[in-house]
Amino acid sequence: MSPDDDQFISSIYNYCDRWCERCEFTPRCRVFADESTREPLSDDPMEDAILTVAQSFAEALHLLKDNAAKFGIDLDAANDPKLEKAIERQREIVDATVLVRTAKDYGFASLSLLENAETLGLDVDDLLTEDMLSMVGWYQFFIGAKLHRAYHGIVDLDGDEDVDALRDPGSDANGSAKVAQIAIDNSVLAWTYLLNDRNADVIKPLIETLGTIRSQTETKFPIAREFVRPGFDEIQTVM
Repeated sequence: MSPDDDQFISSIYNYCDRWCERCEFTPRCRVFADESTREPLSDDPMEDAILTVAQSFAEALHLLKDNAAKFGIDLDAANDPKLEKAIERQREIVDATVLVRTAKDYGFASLSLLENAETLGLDVDDLLTEDMLSMVGWYQFFIGAKLHRAYHGIVDLDGDEDVDALRDPGSDANGSAKVAQIAIDNSVLAWTYLLNDRNADVIKPLIETLGTIRSQTETKFPIAREFVRPGFDEIQTVM
């Protein structure tokens, strides 16, 4: 551990919306610190992104192997066809969940609408309008991704529901669901601001879909909002 590690809030990056430019906690985020000091691996942005992901995977694999050796875990034993089949079944169950599918469909519907934003009858010179468009664009696929993670946290390799994870207000499943709920809340507010007589027939259905997603999320993860996000829900103790 370096002398500077005390300044960082542990795991704060796991339950944020990754919108660093709008976050007041960037000075206390390890991921942001690492990213801001990273030297580009290529002059081409796309190639740099690919190389960065590859490097991150390589580093993660190295750490995994070190920790496995430390605890006497045989990683080769994990290459079990039965285990791989169970993991695939788990993924298929999560992907087939109505809530996850609905959130994914919302993302693509939003994308289609934003790609034709000029037809929505909006004042493009209005800074708040621009901000609201940025908000719905930022969260359009984020909601589905976080709900996918939340469901993944409550489905075990046998395909059964992990009741303990659902009932634990500190579980990753509930933390992921809470972040999704916040993104839903923000998206509803943004779309509502953008709503007018010219675009009501296309924006209202999106707001209604978000309402359905929010209701189903609250039903499935009833205590998710009790999850305490490191930093964000502890401002009095970390500032």
